[in-house]
Order: sequence, then C-alpha cells, then structure tokens
Amino acid sequence: MTALIYRLTPEIVAIATDTLALNERGKPALYKSKVYPLLHWRSVMCGTGNGNCIEDWFMRVHSGFIVVDIQHLNRFAAAALRELGDKHQVDDSNTVTIYHFGYSTIHDQMTAYVYRSTHGFEPVKQVEGIGVKPPVAEDQWPTAREGPGLDFADFALKIMKMQKKTDDQFWPVKIVVIGGEMQL
Repeated sequence: MTALIYRLTPEIVAIATDTLALNERGKPALYKSKVYPLLHWRSVMCGTGNGNCIEDWFMRVHSGFIVVDIQHLNRFAAAALRELGDKHQVDDSNTVTIYHFGYSTIHDQMTAYVYRSTHGFEPVKQVEGIGVKPPVAEDQWPTAREGPGLDFADFALKIMKMQKKTDDQFWPVKIVVIGGEMQL
C-alpha cells in the first residue's frame, strides 16, 4: 500500500507519496516512484494496492489509447480497468485504486478521477481540496489546511509522519507499510 497525499485546485495538483513497495507476500521489497507522468495529456497517474495492475494500467494508458486529456480517458477507463482487474485477479483481498490527476480541456482546469476496484472501477470525480490515504482524521491535521499560504511539502511531510507512526503501531497485523522517501 502507498501513502498518498494530494492537493487539488483548479490551477494545480500537488502529490506526495512514499517509495516503499511490497512483494507478492506483502513484505517490503524495493523502492520505486509511484507517480507516473503522462505529460502528453498534461496529467499524472498513481495508484495504491496491486502494483502489477497499476504498472500495466500505466503502460496501457501511455501507449494504448488515442485520447486528448483526462476527461476523454474517463470515457474508457472503467471498462479497461475491469479487464485489467480480472487479469491481475483483483478481489476484496487484492485491491487496487487508480488516481488520475490532470488538465481538462473541456473544463479548462485541473481535475481528478479515482477508480476503485472495490467499486467496480466506476469513476469518482474528486472535489477541490486535500486527499489523504491512508486517512488521518482532519482534527489531527497541521493547522494550515488550505489557502494560498499552504506549504504543501511541509503539510505532506507532517501527515506522512503521522501515517507512518500509525502504520508502525499496527505492524505486522495490519499491513500498510509506509516507508522509503517522500516524493513530491
């Protein structure tokens, strides 16, 4: 699983993830980047859960679709992700969530969609604001939550430290396994 923190506004998207990846048995295996650029669409994607499914999806969207932006991709994503989910035997114990963040030419702003295997990969448009996975209760967030003065790097680092502390308390029973470096 991945620590994922993002801020979405009409003008920007900022994303922070950890770099630790697990093997098929749920043990720490390697460090890797978890945000995949799709610069020809002015977007990026990332995911949590089944890493092989996430990487297959990146390869498919990078080289297998003739689309112009994130909004256009959204028309095809759910059906294609269900096919990949079947290929990778995604189920209730082996889940995957895909996040697409990018510029919508239709809406002339940044937008984001989340596709969760637990909900049949049906797209959920994200609202402007901050997203945190695994969740940290908002009343525990650092005081500067929003606005132009938000130092996202500092905010994300503080949240990820909280996620890691919670994660370590439940090791090895509840495996999220946050580690490595924070990438922005």
